[in-house]
Amino acid sequence: MNAQVSGSLSHYSLDRIATKIILSGKITRTDRIWFEAAIRSENPLSTQEQAKIREVFDRLQKGWLQVID
Repeated sequence: MNAQVSGSLSHYSLDRIATKIILSGKITRTDRIWFEAAIRSENPLSTQEQAKIREVFDRLQKGWLQVID
């Protein structure tokens, strides 16, 4: 991942992207890239952020999210 992209992400971005994915029921390639960059950021994740991440992955595993390009 581009260091500039991952360095510019904030915890707000992670929450915003995860909420968008969960509410829309869809995850795009761009969403996935930004979501993964936020997860890999050097900043520690809060309990709430970890819960959002788990929710997105759970929904993916259950087939509740449509993966689109």
